Amino acid sequence: MPSDSLSMAKTGLTLALLNTGVCQAIPSIEITKIDNREASVVYYRVLWPHENDNIILCTNAVEDCMILPCKVRKGVAPTCNKGYETVIIPAQSTLAQARNRWVSRHGEISSTFDYRAYLGGYEGLCFNMAVAYSTNPSANPSAFLPGTQCAFMPPPNLTCSVSDNLNINYGTLADDKADAAKAGADIEVRCSAAATVTLSIAGPRKIDLGRALQLQASLFINNKHLADGFSFKAGTQTTTLRVTSILEAPASFPLAGPFQGSSVLMMTYE
Repeated sequence: MPSDSLSMAKTGLTLALLNTGVCQAIPSIEITKIDNREASVVYYRVLWPHENDNIILCTNAVEDCMILPCKVRKGVAPTCNKGYETVIIPAQSTLAQARNRWVSRHGEISSTFDYRAYLGGYEGLCFNMAVAYSTNPSANPSAFLPGTQCAFMPPPNLTCSVSDNLNINYGTLADDKADAAKAGADIEVRCSAAATVTLSIAGPRKIDLGRALQLQASLFINNKHLADGFSFKAGTQTTTLRVTSILEAPASFPLAGPFQGSSVLMMTYE
């Protein structure tokens, strides 16, 4: 088939970049700010862009469950926000169904919540997503959501920022040139002091660009797959990194037309 007989217009990949000091699990919590001027207030958001796990999360036969963010410290019972953040899920709901309920209320990236309480020091303190096998407001969390990791407090007096967004555009590709095609774009990172920064994508290793997995993209920095994380040293000077996208076309010839996908690139630092 001639290369110009069928083409894909403006194949694109868009990433939402998040400046976090947290873990990389899905779902995960991003701690955005800590305010200790008058009372301890932790500001955070919940990220849940993907979920394909159909494990039963609410194991109750009849009674509904609730999912909610909680403060966790080793040896101390978790304490949870049981207000607007809480989402009720039906009995026998799977993790994927729970995610759909959460996203329908709060979105894949939630608005900023706050936790107001005495923190008792930062050591060993973190925040995680939990499930309670009851909808009673006094119910304690029963388990943490599968696959999650605790979001530990950011280092004191250290902040890092990253470019607001990243758009990688392939322009127009001939149908037989899609597989292994490359394109890239730059992101910039700057910290208030010397730091070790890790960038990683949240979600599937390969990003679906539509059309039933006919076209997928993998992201790399310096030949390191971002699903595995890429770590580097940063400081007060701007560090510029090139993010490269490599396409994979399992079918012999992708269908004509535009293809587009998105993912979340998370940054952690210490």
